[in-house]
Amino acid sequence: MAPKFSIVIPAYNEANRIGRSINKIREYFKNKRISYGIIVVNDGSKDTTLKILKELARKYKEVKVLGDNINRGKGYAVKTGVLGSSGDYILFTDADLSTPIEELDNLFKYIKGGYDVAIGSRNIDKSKVKLKQPFYRRFLGDMLRAYYILMIFPRNPPKDSQCGFKLFTKRAARLLFRKQKISREMFDIEIIYLARKYKLKVKEVPVVWMNDIDSKINLIKCVAYGSLDLFKIRLYDLLGKYKK
Repeated sequence: MAPKFSIVIPAYNEANRIGRSINKIREYFKNKRISYGIIVVNDGSKDTTLKILKELARKYKEVKVLGDNINRGKGYAVKTGVLGSSGDYILFTDADLSTPIEELDNLFKYIKGGYDVAIGSRNIDKSKVKLKQPFYRRFLGDMLRAYYILMIFPRNPPKDSQCGFKLFTKRAARLLFRKQKISREMFDIEIIYLARKYKLKVKEVPVVWMNDIDSKINLIKCVAYGSLDLFKIRLYDLLGKYKK
């Protein structure tokens, strides 16, 4: 029987925290008494992440491990996990749980209310950022946001596209991730862009969030590659690559 929720986690060199994060998710669902599965996609980790994941999968029947020894990017990992999931509702979350798993309650309220996609946001009223990113990361992030507003969302841009906490109905997830083409961090923007293109109901939801001081994202590379990927999104659309 398919679980009610599938939790997808992309993992790259997460040996120091993936076990702790999985235990937090297990404890959350234990208290809820709801069927679930956790899909962790190893994105070519160079540390002992894969070994730890295999041990966890042997120990807990709800944990499934996908991926391989090649680093293909966060977007590729999330797509692999989503398309390998079977839950009625599919959440993808970052391995560090910067947004606590308990915030799933808030997102799910909107899905039950008729929305197809609920995305966690750090930049709207009632969101709670407990530990902010350093100034330089916020500055580069603002530069990238200005670019994607110009390129992708000239009208009504999302307040926060990059928060790694998004919930989908199974139907919406299948539709969007089968069309996804961006393998790196800008896949979030591509998914939101496609959701709007296909006229799905999308809701930004305020969440609790805490910056992870051990973040592995190289923001300068993210801005450089991200600018190119945003151009690709527009190009793919012009070429008809996103037709249903």
